[in-house]
Amino acid sequence: MTSAFALARNGRRTLRQGPDALAHRQRERLASMVDFARANSPYYRELYRALPERVEDPALLPVTHKQDLMARFDEWVTDPEVTIDRVRAFVADRRRVGERFLGRYLVTTTSGTTGHRGLFLLDDHAAAVVRALSLRAVAGRQVPGRHSLVVTPRDGASSPGAPRNGMP
Repeated sequence: MTSAFALARNGRRTLRQGPDALAHRQRERLASMVDFARANSPYYRELYRALPERVEDPALLPVTHKQDLMARFDEWVTDPEVTIDRVRAFVADRRRVGERFLGRYLVTTTSGTTGHRGLFLLDDHAAAVVRALSLRAVAGRQVPGRHSLVVTPRDGASSPGAPRNGMP
């Protein structure tokens, strides 16, 4: 399991290397996430079919909407064991609160106030990224003038959702 503290330290190290190193890291990770999504998600393979082979600019990515993702849930998740019906049944069983779905994933939901309830899964690495971002946010408030840093999942990490942005 990846430590949130290790991710935060790694992010600080990259910041100290300067803006060029940070930009390079961001480009590499984005390209890796797009590759992962294309290889493991029929939905994203279709959505990204017209994009260049290597994507390093997030502005090239088409916008996705929660309504579309939920309608095609089984096509965008990258773990074939994960289906919308299984996740809904898991969430509906209040005795399962605090348990991991399939023993591997934290399940998060949106409230549905827009008319579309969202279901999202996080593996251990994605959860560590969320914690590292929280650590960074707290540290940034304590030290005026600090740069913000986005910590993204490591290359090739397995997760049920794509792209690798902490939300499967």
